[in-house]
Amino acid sequence: MYMRHIRPVLFKNYHLLDEQIRRQVRIIDNHLQLKRWGMTTEEDVSEHLEYMYYVELIDMLEHEYQSFK
Repeated sequence: MYMRHIRPVLFKNYHLLDEQIRRQVRIIDNHLQLKRWGMTTEEDVSEHLEYMYYVELIDMLEHEYQSFK
């Protein structure tokens, strides 16, 4: 879902995103790439960890959105 729907929207306006949000997007991208290449450990692949990356990104986006209101 992230790669197909969320990532394209983020990267369309990547240059407008706050540095902290861009950093989180890169963390998620790096994690997914390492997973794809089979370079992760059991601890790295934890579904809970992946979920937390997304939750943190959503929190950052919501906070940034609220700051513009």
